[in-house]
Amino acid sequence: QFVNTQTEAAFGLVGNSPGTATFTALLNGSVVESFSAGVGVFSLFYGFTDSLFDEIQVELNLSLNAPSIFDNIQFGHTDSPTTPEPAALLSLLALVFCDAMTRKRE
Repeated sequence: QFVNTQTEAAFGLVGNSPGTATFTALLNGSVVESFSAGVGVFSLFYGFTDSLFDEIQVELNLSLNAPSIFDNIQFGHTDSPTTPEPAALLSLLALVFCDAMTRKRE
C-alpha cells in the first residue's frame, strides 16, 4: 500500500522457481488493472503505468515453495499537487527584491 496514490510503479522479481504471478493494482480496494506473467529464476521487471492506484498485490504460484525476491522498486508520479516549499518561495522573493533594488540604482 502507498501513502499517496501513484500513476507508475515497477519492480524486479526473482521467483526462485518457475511459475506464474498475478499483479493487481487497486484504488481504495477496487481493482484498477491486473495481469499475469510467467516468473522464474531470472529477474524481470513488472509494474503499472498510466493508472491511478494506491496498492499493488502480487500473488505467486510457483512450482516450489522457495523464497522470492523483490528488488529495484521504482515509483512514478503521484497525483498529489506539488506545493513549493516556504524556503523556495523566500528565495524567489529575495531574488525579485535584489533585482528591483539593482534596477532602482540604475
